[in-house]
Amino acid sequence: MEYDMTSEEQALLSYLEDRLHEGENPNEDELAEQRGEGVRRVLRSLADKQLISLGLLPEGSVNVVYGLSPEAQESLGIHRDATQ
Repeated sequence: MEYDMTSEEQALLSYLEDRLHEGENPNEDELAEQRGEGVRRVLRSLADKQLISLGLLPEGSVNVVYGLSPEAQESLGIHRDATQ
């Protein structure tokens, strides 16, 4: 399945993949602090496209990224292949 992704979405997916690979589950507030408030919109867009798995922290107020969908992983692989 092919997704129409913006460069912002592609960059954030790549960043999230790296963080998840390091064993981290970044939350929305951390990402907004590191990458700016606009990241919240991009996270929601990726979640709406079902490219990332978001959930709430136990406190129930902040979204945390739990994983990338197989489609997101495939898209990142295709993007990497195209840039090599």
